[in-house]
Amino acid sequence: MAAVLQDSILYSWKLHLKAKKYSVHVILEEYYDEAFDIIDGLIEHYQGICKCDIIDNDVVSEIVKSEDPFTYFTTLKDYLLNFANNSNNFNEKTLEIKSDIDDLLRLIDSTLYKLGHLTESKIKSFNAFIYEKLK
Repeated sequence: MAAVLQDSILYSWKLHLKAKKYSVHVILEEYYDEAFDIIDGLIEHYQGICKCDIIDNDVVSEIVKSEDPFTYFTTLKDYLLNFANNSNNFNEKTLEIKSDIDDLLRLIDSTLYKLGHLTESKIKSFNAFIYEKLK
């Protein structure tokens, strides 16, 4: 999970740099800025509980990456929900990690909302702008 989450920051940054719409550009920047602190805290929290290192340089992300940010974040959310709801991933010592995962899920939900609902409007001609309230 740690590799997937770390990779989500880098991948969202790549999508941010490739975005063709300003709103998508800004939304993805907000995600990777906020996600960094949440994910760093989650990993450090877990390592503090288990007294171990969980970062492995050879681990490859376990989720399929889409060029469409909405699809990517939907896949990431599904991955996290499956991980969080799998009782084999937790024991009595690590149950508190679920609240860290919930923080990240809240950020992903917010990102999905923004990607799905906050878009730029078409640029109107001057005449269309002037007369839009008269119709």
